[in-house]
Amino acid sequence: MTVNTFTQTSSALSRRAWSDAVDGDISVFTRIAVAFAPHEEATPAMTVRLDAGYVFDGTVLTEVAAQSTAAITAPTINPRIDRVVIDNTTGAVSVVTGTEAASPVAPAIPAGKLPVAQVSLLTSTTAITNAEIIDERSFLTVGSSSSSSPGVDQTASDRAMINALDISAGNGLSWKGMINGFVDSFVDEAGVDSVTSTNETHIGGAGAYATGGSFTDLEDYAAAVEFEVVPSSLSGGAGNFIDNDLSSKVYGGGASSWSVFLTFHQAMPVTKARMYVINTDAGRLSSINFHGWDGSTWVSLGNLSPLANATWAELTGTWSYTSYKFTPNPSGGGGPSLSEVELQNAVGTTPASMVLVSNAQTALTVPTAAHIVIQEEDVDAVILNTDLKAYASRDGGTTWTQGALSDVGDGVSGQQILAADVDLTSQPSGTSMKYKIETLNTKGLKLHGVALEWS
Repeated sequence: MTVNTFTQTSSALSRRAWSDAVDGDISVFTRIAVAFAPHEEATPAMTVRLDAGYVFDGTVLTEVAAQSTAAITAPTINPRIDRVVIDNTTGAVSVVTGTEAASPVAPAIPAGKLPVAQVSLLTSTTAITNAEIIDERSFLTVGSSSSSSPGVDQTASDRAMINALDISAGNGLSWKGMINGFVDSFVDEAGVDSVTSTNETHIGGAGAYATGGSFTDLEDYAAAVEFEVVPSSLSGGAGNFIDNDLSSKVYGGGASSWSVFLTFHQAMPVTKARMYVINTDAGRLSSINFHGWDGSTWVSLGNLSPLANATWAELTGTWSYTSYKFTPNPSGGGGPSLSEVELQNAVGTTPASMVLVSNAQTALTVPTAAHIVIQEEDVDAVILNTDLKAYASRDGGTTWTQGALSDVGDGVSGQQILAADVDLTSQPSGTSMKYKIETLNTKGLKLHGVALEWS
């Protein structure tokens, strides 16, 4: 079919120019609009006719000739709704037979099939006309490398879901439901079922769930923390915080103590507090106190040590506060110089296996396929489908089906984009959609977001 140039029609065009524009525009629309268009036969019969179309499986473009369904039988007792579908990779037409009922509903769409039309049948139906056919073509780009994927080009779908996750994370949005899906960038824990999830550790500022490893919170999760030095101006330094660096902040002149405050948007688990000491000559630093804010008062957590020159003064423990405070205490003038602070969080020396289950979202119709996209960051070397597994459910988590994860691209800051298709047809019928992510074999990793869609 030759192409044409689209021309926006308007009343300013002459009648001839307007007519020519309409003819040209129709030729522009034809390939997309007519693909697999369902209608009655030239002489109506108990079959449905589909116009020519095309499928693209990610590698091969296949042109599909016009075709008709096999003969459809009329119901015998009550009305029935059948569904006309095409194969996702070949374009071959088939019919899914519904169930007779006083108020019939359309049958589910099988995995690997795309909806084309619903056909309403009565016991008296002897020929199917356009009046009995409802066009429900919903594919954007038919065909996929996976027979169980939703009825859209999966590469485009992945991009859309990744964009939705990035937008959600960038704008600090919580769990977000969409048509036939939802995304969760883990800004908070609103989208996770905390009752059925196990060993999940949420790191709020990073928008992540972590299974293990040692993480430097002020570097990895800078968006979660507010820095403050009090007083803001001291002899020997400007009192500015740059990332987690005090810019060689000097405490000088024997002035009163000063403090560094680190305030998170939610309770931050911490297992180690550190401040780098540059100069303690003549015993000019007597201690570095460390406190946590419990909502009403500062709780003393201990003193950092040792106070030796060019050394990290450290304190280990297990704490979870929204604010922390470092207070260096002088014992003489002229120093010391304290250049950097860190709070670290180690989720166990051996990461516990995590099960992360989403809250449910109700699908509009019974899905037959689901697609999961995960933003994941390795801490240890992770083997997909061995150390990390993904599942979907359409009955609220009573039944789970695993999808085969694959690496579909690189994300930001060392993240991988993982995706899996899930065939739901073996599960009990239902519309309560959930995902489940499992980590195994004591592997450390971070999950920065998950998206689930279905069809």
